[in-house]
Amino acid sequence: MENEKKCCCHHEQEVKEEVKSCCCHEKEEVKEEVKSCCCHEHEKEEVHSCCSTQSDGCGCCNTEEVKGNSSVWILAISFVSLVLSFFKLIPYVDPAWISIILCGKNSFVSAYKSVKAKKISTPILISVAMIASIVLEFLFLFGHGAGHDHGGSYIFAAGEIAFLMFLGGALEAHTVKKSKDGVKKLVALLPENARVLVDGVEKEILSKDLNVGNIVVVYPNEKIPADGIIISGESGIDNSNLTGEAMIVDVNINDKVYAGAWNGQGVLKIKVTKNPDDTQVAQMVKLTKEAQGKKAPISRVADKWASVLVPTAAVLSILVFLFTLIILKEGVFEAIVRGVSVLVVFCPCALTLATPTAVSAAIGAFSKQGVLVKSGGALEQLAKTTHIAFDKTGTLTKGKLEITDKLCLKCTEEELFTYLKTAEKTSDHPIARAIKKYNLGTEKQAEQAKTLNGVGVSCVIDGKEILVAKISEFDFKNDEAQKWQSEGKTVICVSCDNEIVGVLALADTIRQETKETISMLEKQKISCSMLTGDNNETAKYIGKIAGIQGIYSSLMPKQKTEIIENKKKTDVTVFVGDGVNDTPALATADVGISMSAFGNDIATENADVALFTEDIKVIPWLVKSSKRVLSTIKGNIAIAMTINFVAIILSALGVLNPVTGALVHNCTSVFVVGNSARLISIKR
Repeated sequence: MENEKKCCCHHEQEVKEEVKSCCCHEKEEVKEEVKSCCCHEHEKEEVHSCCSTQSDGCGCCNTEEVKGNSSVWILAISFVSLVLSFFKLIPYVDPAWISIILCGKNSFVSAYKSVKAKKISTPILISVAMIASIVLEFLFLFGHGAGHDHGGSYIFAAGEIAFLMFLGGALEAHTVKKSKDGVKKLVALLPENARVLVDGVEKEILSKDLNVGNIVVVYPNEKIPADGIIISGESGIDNSNLTGEAMIVDVNINDKVYAGAWNGQGVLKIKVTKNPDDTQVAQMVKLTKEAQGKKAPISRVADKWASVLVPTAAVLSILVFLFTLIILKEGVFEAIVRGVSVLVVFCPCALTLATPTAVSAAIGAFSKQGVLVKSGGALEQLAKTTHIAFDKTGTLTKGKLEITDKLCLKCTEEELFTYLKTAEKTSDHPIARAIKKYNLGTEKQAEQAKTLNGVGVSCVIDGKEILVAKISEFDFKNDEAQKWQSEGKTVICVSCDNEIVGVLALADTIRQETKETISMLEKQKISCSMLTGDNNETAKYIGKIAGIQGIYSSLMPKQKTEIIENKKKTDVTVFVGDGVNDTPALATADVGISMSAFGNDIATENADVALFTEDIKVIPWLVKSSKRVLSTIKGNIAIAMTINFVAIILSALGVLNPVTGALVHNCTSVFVVGNSARLISIKR
């Protein structure tokens, strides 16, 4: 592909077989993971999604080389060399050269690549600062200028700059790594092997070799190896690895289960419905990697400033040199020192780290709670949210019919549900499923069972003619039943030998946490509305219970989209939905949030945020947490720019030298990374 020619590590080289040594790639071939590069501002930011979230100019393309134990050893050895240099414990040769070679390599390599790509970057300034310090040392040795607080060793200064730059990069890499641990733990929790039924015999194979259609057997207290449908058995499933919710879900035949979940006490036979690369866990990993590689709009502000600051630093350094030499008449040596100091403190490392480290840390923290935010842009928009529109069915409600009310006229409750369960036992209609789940009544032998299309079902039980149908099919008036109808519920009647013996109301019941969720959002000054295709009575009833004032009913998907477009004119609008019919609205909103992302690939694909949890209270938490993330980013930028500005003035006045300037510069970078790292601990 054409875009592969601009790998973040190989600016001008074609990405061929040598990409396996690239800092971003662990596989030999670059396939479809071509996304926006988190590191560089190429005109087309389509490089590799696996690229670190580190910013251009801080040696980001070499950071993978310094990860893990090797970076610890390099830092330890370099630190010892600096101590030996500081106290002059080794004669003739300055040990600080070790730090320059070990820690400075990354900056020099990045600087070389930037020069080759004809691009000014922070590593160039850092490399120039180190080289200038080395030159100052040689000038000092030949009798030019004076020493400084570190015994006259500008080699120590260069080594210190290299050490602190390397330390900042290592801390940043550690923050990024920690932010991805939630997803990595998911992958690690997948079982390595699976038991497959082959001609009725269990055979153990690698989980990664499973195919759609395989039948796998899962025993008690084992992890489920693949996404699939239960074809035999019943159990309790712990989905906390995927959703962040520590609760057991009862499952039975025809229920869906997902790879990585823990099976309870039952033995399950599961028909695999997705290949290993398409499982929900695999999708979570893919979405999170993509999200951590995408920039938030606010990062453009930092990038813009960084791109201006780098060339400005070079110009300002020369001006300070000339000012010191000509105006202040301090001499060439002092003029070089001050010019080099400006180069060191002006490097916009902290500024360019401000956004990507915070976004990466937040996305990693959210993923541990079963929330996948697909981009920094979505995260920023969430923080600015002023209106949230909810779909009704499956979002504010459970999406399943349940029996809400019943009226027994000329039979007992046990008899009523015996009639219902017997008549509905062969039906798979949502009403039938709700009746079968009720804990009263027993199925009997039915004779002459019939399905009356558009009406209901009929049968003969113990010689009695039973009819189950909508209330509109009967000449029957009842105040209680009329009340249920006014609430938008589905009302059915049961007749025995042409006489009404019972009435039943069913409805898609509201989620227990819905009202609290709406209340929490309103406390954050966020208005809410409900968009639904249901009739006005049902919509009003649900809206009243939920506490939502803005109700829009009887909507087609296109009308939902139009309402969202109008809302966007005055508000930063979020839409929360769960079905395929919600896809246009999810794509239209400033931020689309897909509920119940399990098994709903189309809605998830078109949403900016995917929820792998049924608890909608996660939404106000997500908005509040996003505000915290945005506040952290703004704080990072403000602090970085303020310290840079003050440090430049102090360098020009000779208060800071290359050594102390490097210390200030890197302390700022470490502070920014540390401040962002706090977001890793965000919890509900």
